[in-house]
Amino acid sequence: MRVTESERVPNLYIKALVILEDFLAQALANKDAKKKMSSSNAKALNSMKQKLEKNNKQYEDLIRRVQIKRRCRLNRLLRLCVLCHILPRPVLPLLYLVQFL
Repeated sequence: MRVTESERVPNLYIKALVILEDFLAQALANKDAKKKMSSSNAKALNSMKQKLEKNNKQYEDLIRRVQIKRRCRLNRLLRLCVLCHILPRPVLPLLYLVQFL
């Protein structure tokens, strides 16, 4: 089913947009990797960023809600780790798990 045909936007689609936006932000934050990219890859990355921003304007409120929920889940998980005296050494796997909760 296409997103435009349904009455409301599927949550999975919004979560995928949030994950893609986070991944793109990480890729753009890495300045060394950006400098080493070929010109065609850099153009593709920038065009993907522009298209994602244009698409996300339609679903701005829904994306914001999903991001807030993800942050709350991460904070709860980190507090639980601290309370249980588990040091969250590998934070990346925790972030990966939180996005599916």
